[in-house]
Amino acid sequence: MVGIPAGGTTIKMSCRQLLISNQSISSGVNTMKRFDFVFFILTLGSSLLFSQRAYFMPGESQELRDMIQREVHSVIGPNQVLGMILNVDSCLSFGWKIKYPPIGEITNPYGTLTHCIIFMTTLQGYSTPTDSVSGVIGIFKDGTILWHSGSEIAGKSLLSSGYIWIVKDINRDGKVEILTNWLAGMSSPRLSNLWIVSWDGARGEIINAKDEDSLSIIQTSETWNFDLVDVEADAVWEIQGAMEPQTAEDSLRIIPESGYALYTYSWNGTLYGRWPGTPQSLYGTSYPRNKAQVDVCASTRQNVNVLEYHYKVHSLSTNAQFVQEFAIDRFVDTVVFVSVREFWDGTTPWLPIVDWTCYAIEGVNYLQPGETEPDFSFSSVGPSLPRILRFYSFGLNEGASDRRTESLDNSYRGLTIGPTIPRNSVVPMNFLDTLIGCSAQSHLLNWIPSQSIADKYIGLFTRTKSDIQSANVPAARARLDTVLIQVHIDSVASLTSEAYALLRYNTEYLLEHLPVSPPGLTVKLINSSGTRLTNGTLQYYEGSWRDAVNNNDGTFMVNTSLTSVSLRMTYEYGTQTKTNVPVGSDTAVFQTVNAQVKLQNSQSTLMDTGTVQYYAGTWRSFGTTTSGIAMKELLPASYSFRMTYAYASNDKQQDIGTNPTVVFQTINAAVQLKNSQGSLMDQGTVQYYSGAWRNFGVTTGGAATKELLSNNYSFRMYYAFASTDKQQNIGTNATVVFQTVNAIVELRNSQGNLMDQGTVQYYAGAWRSFGVTANGVATKELLPANYSFRMTHESVSIDKAQNISTNNTVNFSTVLCVVRVRDSQGQPVNNAQASYYSTAWRQIGTTVNGEVTKQLLPVNLTFRITYGAAHQDKVQNLSTNNVVEFILQP
Repeated sequence: MVGIPAGGTTIKMSCRQLLISNQSISSGVNTMKRFDFVFFILTLGSSLLFSQRAYFMPGESQELRDMIQREVHSVIGPNQVLGMILNVDSCLSFGWKIKYPPIGEITNPYGTLTHCIIFMTTLQGYSTPTDSVSGVIGIFKDGTILWHSGSEIAGKSLLSSGYIWIVKDINRDGKVEILTNWLAGMSSPRLSNLWIVSWDGARGEIINAKDEDSLSIIQTSETWNFDLVDVEADAVWEIQGAMEPQTAEDSLRIIPESGYALYTYSWNGTLYGRWPGTPQSLYGTSYPRNKAQVDVCASTRQNVNVLEYHYKVHSLSTNAQFVQEFAIDRFVDTVVFVSVREFWDGTTPWLPIVDWTCYAIEGVNYLQPGETEPDFSFSSVGPSLPRILRFYSFGLNEGASDRRTESLDNSYRGLTIGPTIPRNSVVPMNFLDTLIGCSAQSHLLNWIPSQSIADKYIGLFTRTKSDIQSANVPAARARLDTVLIQVHIDSVASLTSEAYALLRYNTEYLLEHLPVSPPGLTVKLINSSGTRLTNGTLQYYEGSWRDAVNNNDGTFMVNTSLTSVSLRMTYEYGTQTKTNVPVGSDTAVFQTVNAQVKLQNSQSTLMDTGTVQYYAGTWRSFGTTTSGIAMKELLPASYSFRMTYAYASNDKQQDIGTNPTVVFQTINAAVQLKNSQGSLMDQGTVQYYSGAWRNFGVTTGGAATKELLSNNYSFRMYYAFASTDKQQNIGTNATVVFQTVNAIVELRNSQGNLMDQGTVQYYAGAWRSFGVTANGVATKELLPANYSFRMTHESVSIDKAQNISTNNTVNFSTVLCVVRVRDSQGQPVNNAQASYYSTAWRQIGTTVNGEVTKQLLPVNLTFRITYGAAHQDKVQNLSTNNVVEFILQP
């Protein structure tokens, strides 16, 4: 279990619970800019995550912490408490951006932090906002503190240890910078302050500017992360934060939805701060990523029936940016990644590129200047042909821009080869023009260094065109066979791997698709009404699947000398195969089916609007229901159909050749809210989860209903400002019941007897009214959950957290506060006035026989006795000692 340092309230939650809580809360948050209460706990408590056995970072142990703590007490001071420590050797290449705190890149570029532990401490026992609390950052190695910041990290505002964010050279000064995040102030919202230490291996230097209160000038709201950005792409990083605007100019850089302004801090050669020349960017600015030049060598490898494409990428040593992302144009539907660099992900995202990216989620392994990645590789699903395509190299740069809207122009670009989907119907003359163009461009790109070698291939392809024009197919085939022989010979010394792939595989493909024997079989494709369809493709089997001649009028010609063939028709991505079709004068016919997909409600009434897809290689659009029905012509076969309605989907497989009507039916889901007696009650607001939380409705008469597809959903009930979730498959049980608990809050005196009068609140997003005790008890129907309750009695308040689903009775007890007054001789003093402070001075009474008593809640209070013209104050926690003693001095 972990807790906040002295002066704060104990938070009884394990580090594992904190991480799990954070991951569930942060789902869908934009790039993790916004933090929740979990992050506040993590940063406010200097020892929350890093000093307890519940969780250790790599290379951290309790023994190591104890060793450093002893040195801290000895060297820095006995009141300094160890916070986060970071074992540099064990954390190299770690990128923890999806965890809290959001630790970034940890590097040791000059070896000056080898075997070093970076640590943070803060002052023990601070309690008020007026305390000036000193924090310390230091370097520990081989049992000794090499250096520490002393009292430099301090200020007039309450300062608490946070975490070590990034370790890297951010200003190109040949030293490594240690960026640490601290919180300052007790008011809300609090500000995070960034303190930067420049480390040369022997001593550290604070290189952030400070304000008049001696706090770091580099600040952000505690609910917003710092970011590193390279505004000018000069490899000197700027720092960005966000907080409430301070000037009219700041208001021009408001971040949508947050109300904060974006602040940029820069390096002036001596310090990081906000200077007259510091560029101030708008939120959403796309920062330069085009300063990562690369040399790319592409090659291909045959793997069964597909080509693998391999890319060797070298980052130039003169680059100002690390390579974070490498991509090529994508002209195929689906790819399979063969090789991905460690800590990189291969994706085929919403942009038309094949993309390898270092996301820095589980680790950092950017391609550094002068470094080579030997193999980014993938294969396309299905046949492909190499073509000259553009590649993109994106430099490392942060910022708030959305990758989906970022221009591909914001990159270093060049030419390489990659896959394209070949046409099913090949026009040999056009295809030969493509090969002539590839030969000429390969020479310009130095893939065919010799002009004479390039001219050789251009001449062979040109003469093949003449053969085709003369209908001399055998001569054309012989000349293309010569090309393949020459490509194999020249690949040793005269062709790069790019030119080899372009010439070989495209020539082989053309050879496969040259015309052969005279026509043998006519085939047509018609719809369910008998009208010819022109968008189909036909193949026939003759040793392998070959393309039939498409007459582009709904008919095809199969040129074969066989007496019977197998035919495969493809239409709207679906296929139908017919075997042993006789070759002769009769026309073979393929006919589609008018497939109908219906959406019905629980009463079997057709309804809208449903979106329909069908699966043919991938999910394809079928249409949207109109009057409850969507229709499409498809070849008779078995398909999987998907209906999407109210953000949820159901799948169904059906052979439309047997039954062309596919029916999806919704269920009338009912969500009920009942009280602890089982009676329906209002008013609850209901949501259900399908990709996101969706509106279900508000209970009327204790129930809300909605037509939904049969699925397993999570439902959420909001009542009395709180919510609880329940998962249920409405296909099995369509009624989802939420039931409240009769929460009972009691106020008892020190003898255990119920007493009045206490005012009760509970926390649900804010403090809400629960009621006032009557005969010592207040009750309220609440959803079963964990709440914080607050009892106020005699102007004194105390809080308690309790899960009312396991125990619905919340008990608060007072203690008998005894104020005892004696003189210097130990004799009781009568007629002394006793009072305590809680927002104002409150009367307890006058001492009799030196004592006066009062039932009070067990909290820390300031007490005062007044005797004659003099008074004396004392602070005491009644939970540990209920007797407050005063000794009057003569």
